[in-house]
Amino acid sequence: MNIDLADLRVFQAVVLEGGVTAAARRLHCVQSNVTARVRILEDRLGAPLFARVRRRLVITPAGERLLTYADRLLALAEEAQSAVTAVGQQTLLRIGAVETVAATGLAPLLTRFHRAAPDVEIDLETAVTELVGEQLARGRIDIGFVIGPLLDADLRSARYGTETLRLITEHDHPPVQGPADLRGRAFLAFHRGCHYRKAAEHWLTDAGVSPRKVLEFGSFQAILSCAAAGVGFAVVPESILLDWPGHDALGVHDLPSAIEHANVLIAWTEQSEANPAVRQFLALAGVKAAQPVAPVRSKPSRSAVT
Repeated sequence: MNIDLADLRVFQAVVLEGGVTAAARRLHCVQSNVTARVRILEDRLGAPLFARVRRRLVITPAGERLLTYADRLLALAEEAQSAVTAVGQQTLLRIGAVETVAATGLAPLLTRFHRAAPDVEIDLETAVTELVGEQLARGRIDIGFVIGPLLDADLRSARYGTETLRLITEHDHPPVQGPADLRGRAFLAFHRGCHYRKAAEHWLTDAGVSPRKVLEFGSFQAILSCAAAGVGFAVVPESILLDWPGHDALGVHDLPSAIEHANVLIAWTEQSEANPAVRQFLALAGVKAAQPVAPVRSKPSRSAVT
């Protein structure tokens, strides 16, 4: 004999409310459904659970005995659900980030979060902006750090910071006054979907300049090393140049104001926001609510490339 928890919940409501009508209101269902479930429960147990005494519904000794177990079983079911939900939502936080943010901007935030929630395991993966956005939309990660703007309108986002972009070449390269000065050179870039690559490609295309070839890399360290060796040019965030040991071997050039700055966004979904760990992480990041991100307005650099 199997006892349905839903039937026990109906039985418990009838006892607590003192009647079928009030129980139906509590459970947001019709009276006939409450009566039917009580009868099914009585048939399965082979004993009456309620008796009519002067038009009042009175619980029987069998009902009193069942109520003790019903209270315990329903409380245990709620405890089990809460425990499983906690395991699924609070002990793992999946973060995706572009490499520059992961390398230079996340450490302080991750440290604060670990101190505030030491039991939450963090899974951090790096990828280009487009891929991070896709993983977020598909529910494969909970939070993403990307270089804006985001293409998926369903994703929630807020500005986390701003990147300053620089054009890099080998140290002895002549000053770059415009895309034409890079004609015939190789372009060193991340895989497609990288915001820095897109910004550089638009800049070159608008000027009618095509690189001799595009060399794709999986890390900025490789791009920086090849640029220093004279293999080609690249567009990279200024933040990664400061700590790179070979900085003196690079030629660093300003870019036009239209592409000199880029928004760093922290992004999430409505579904991931239900995770308490996500809400706590967003709070530590200073994010209170989703809001549209306005374009960065930068002051033109006097030495900027046009």
